[in-house]
Amino acid sequence: MMPPDIIEQRLTSCFQAVFPLLDQSEIGSAAPETVEPWDSIATVRLAAVIEEEFGVALEMDGNLSFREILYYLRQRLAVA
Repeated sequence: MMPPDIIEQRLTSCFQAVFPLLDQSEIGSAAPETVEPWDSIATVRLAAVIEEEFGVALEMDGNLSFREILYYLRQRLAVA
C-alpha cells in the first residue's frame, strides 16, 4: 500500500530522470505529443525506470501520458 501523493512524487522523479530538461511544472501534463524528446527510445527508458522504481510491470502500449501512468500506478499500488 502506497499513499497516492507518494506515488505522484516518485513518478515525477522518474520523469525527471528520463527528461531532465523538462521543467517540473510541465511534468503533470507531459505526454508524447507535448514533450519533444519523447520518442520510442524514451518510452522504453521511461518504462524501465518506472518498473525499477515501483517494482511493477508496466506495459506502455501506445503513448501513455504522465496522468495515465499515474492513474495506472495508483490503481495498482494504492489501497483506499
